[in-house]
Amino acid sequence: MRAEALLGEACEECRVPVGEAWGECRVPVGEACEECRVPVGEACEECRVPVGEACEECRVPVGEACEECRVPVGVTCEECRVPVGEAWGECRVPVGEACEECRVPVGEACEECRVPVGEACEECRVPVGVTCEECRVPVGEACEECRSQWEWHVKNAESQWERRGENAESQWERQMREA
Repeated sequence: MRAEALLGEACEECRVPVGEAWGECRVPVGEACEECRVPVGEACEECRVPVGEACEECRVPVGEACEECRVPVGVTCEECRVPVGEAWGECRVPVGEACEECRVPVGEACEECRVPVGEACEECRVPVGVTCEECRVPVGEACEECRSQWEWHVKNAESQWERRGENAESQWERQMREA
């Protein structure tokens, strides 16, 4: 167990002056632990590190950049812990309201899908508007797998429309003849 340092002095492991003690490190408020490089104030859950406001896993103070994410931490989405309005590693899209799987903000495009996410179907993560029955993909925006189904639906709708047009035309001709 580490010996407690005197007020204003540094403990050997942390090399941080001690003022108020927290958790295991006993690092003073306002100072930074070498390992985390996070200012001490309130502790984040996992590392019990003083924080400005820190994301749970990154342990990065607000306004600073985490090595892995390379994004400042502020308001975070659940999975990628990226502040609203900033860019997230893989997706390279600002995070605001995110869909569960691709964590892409409403109105922005995920690289994989290249479609804005609003309400997303489970598999395709494609916004739902008018949907085909099986995959819940909106007409007019289809992922590659569903495209054949979507095209079938479009062709089917077109042929129905054509049949309706032909029926209307024959009714009109019949009425003209009868008149």
